[in-house]
This record gives sequence, C-alpha cells and structure tokens, in this order.
Amino acid sequence: MNLRQSFKFPNLDAFFGTSPSALFSPGPSLASSTPIARMAQYVSPTPPIAGLARSSLALGLLLTVLFTPVDQLFFRSQSVPAGTLCGGVAGDLSLFCMSQPHDSPAAKIIAVVILVAVVVGLLPGLTTWLHAWVAWSFQISSPIPDGGDQVGAMVATWLCILYFADTRLTHWSYRSTPPIQPVRSMIRYSGSSLLILQTAVIYGHAFIAKLSVPEWTNATSLWYWIQHPAFRPPQFITEILSFISSSWIGTIGLNYGTLVLEASLMLVFLMPRRAAAIVAVIAVVFHIGIALTFGLWSFFCSMLCVVILGIIVPHTNRLALEAKFANSTKNPDPRITQNGG
Repeated sequence: MNLRQSFKFPNLDAFFGTSPSALFSPGPSLASSTPIARMAQYVSPTPPIAGLARSSLALGLLLTVLFTPVDQLFFRSQSVPAGTLCGGVAGDLSLFCMSQPHDSPAAKIIAVVILVAVVVGLLPGLTTWLHAWVAWSFQISSPIPDGGDQVGAMVATWLCILYFADTRLTHWSYRSTPPIQPVRSMIRYSGSSLLILQTAVIYGHAFIAKLSVPEWTNATSLWYWIQHPAFRPPQFITEILSFISSSWIGTIGLNYGTLVLEASLMLVFLMPRRAAAIVAVIAVVFHIGIALTFGLWSFFCSMLCVVILGIIVPHTNRLALEAKFANSTKNPDPRITQNGG
C-alpha cells in the first residue's frame, strides 16, 4: 500500500469497520461470550475509528505540551526546586529528566515530534511505544499532572498491546494486506479487553468517589464549581447553568444526572449493544460540555479516546464478525477487507 492510499480517508462503513447505524441495532453486551479466536482470525481490532481515538489521545497531550509554558508544566517550588520529578529507574528513563535543566527545549521538541506523528497516524506499530514513553514521562516528571494526563498514560500503555506488531503505514488504512495473523490478533484483542476494563474502572472510580462528597450527594456540587474563581466558566455558560440551577429540577438533573451517567459507563460493558451505543453518545456530549464549561480540552481528548476504544470499537468489531459470517455461504473463508491491520 502506497502513501497516498494510506492517507485516503475511508467511507463511514470502512471507517467504523461496519455500518454505524448497526451500533443502534439490538445485540449482546460486551460481557457476553465471544469467540475471541474466531474474531482474531477474521476481524482486526483496530479499524480506522480506533485510529481516531489514538489521535485524540495524543492531541490532548500535544496541546498541553505545545501551548503551556515550560515553567508552568514543570513548576519550580520549594519541594521541587528543579521543576521536574526525577530519580529512581522510572525517573531516569523519563524524557523530561534526560534533558537538564528542565526548561531546555530539547525534550519538548522531541515530545512534540512524536505526538504529531501519532496524531497524523504514522507507523502505529512503532509510534504507540514512543507515545507511551512520552505520556508516562510527563506523568512521572510533572509535579502537577491532572486526571487527563493520568488517563492518557494508562491508555497509551494499553495501546501498545492493541497495536502490537501493526505493520501499516498509518492507522487510517482500512485494508489489511496480507490478512492479519490470528496469534498476533489475539494478543491485540487482549489490549482491547484491557481497554474495556479500564473504561469501567475510570468511570467507576469517578462515580464511587463522588458518593463520599456531601456536595454531590446533596446536589450542590455544580453550583460550587461554577462559583469557584479558578474554574468559573465563561459568562454566557455561567448564566445558562445558573438559570438551570435556579430550579430544584435543574439542580437535581445536572448533579444526579452526572452520577447516573458515570454509573452507567461503569456498567456499560454489561449493556446490550443499542443501550451501550446510546450511553456512548451521551458520554461524548457530556465531555464536550465539560470542555466548553471548564476549558478542559486535553481531558476531553483523553476521555473521547476512552469512550471510542472502550465502548464503540469492541461493538463494531463484533458487528464486523457477524456481517462476515452472515455472508459465509457466499464466502466460506472470509478475510479482513474493511478493518485495518
């Protein structure tokens, strides 16, 4: 496959690995039994939409590194005078500890180059490992990482398994030549399973942690957040949220609605396909709302990746398998024709 074909954007069916509308059709949950060996033989775990998730994850960290001054990324303080947390085996391997002083541009330039390559989609079999190195380097070395950085580092690790031995030129490719090897694919499907579990853990932790906070249990948390000077959203959003929060129905809806959504995402792998797809769409809208309200765009990029890889892609892979065996009478030995390798 040449470079031009690798960057050719596929149609929607090829992009998802199946018809997008099929996601909203009745079907089993991700927890139901699935012939992994059969999926590994016939369906790649990384259709182009998985590449979109990977690009989104890298974009979040790229925006942070590129547009945040170094003295804020690596804040010097009395407890961290160098600005970077180094030391130990992990610290010594950190990209941001290899270049001293901490405000040297070398590490930032290397990180930007790697992250741009990931966003573009180049050589996923190689750049997933480099991406994980950069993500963990930032997570380890920055004295003030946020939740999005922690999620990004963990998910970047599972991506190394999901894209294990991927030989494509870009992750946008949607034809596998030659057909994928079942053993390699089974290893990669283990990465997909870990991402499903990671999704449940992330949202489960968020939900359970909120239950011990009085402001969440009494439905006043959002009001306090929009009043906080450090997190106060733009004026027009503040006015909208204040109007909604002025009624008890709006207050309960916004606060308890968040808890219900996070609980649903914790258990989404148990939901039938149609319900899971609806929850995934609501989750994306929810995270867009958080990004618009509090300006947490890098966090949005990380969570968009989680929703795609933890909910959407596993269901599209099952649909692709169903479609192949539905046509087995016409093609008794189906091979990958839509999903990437």
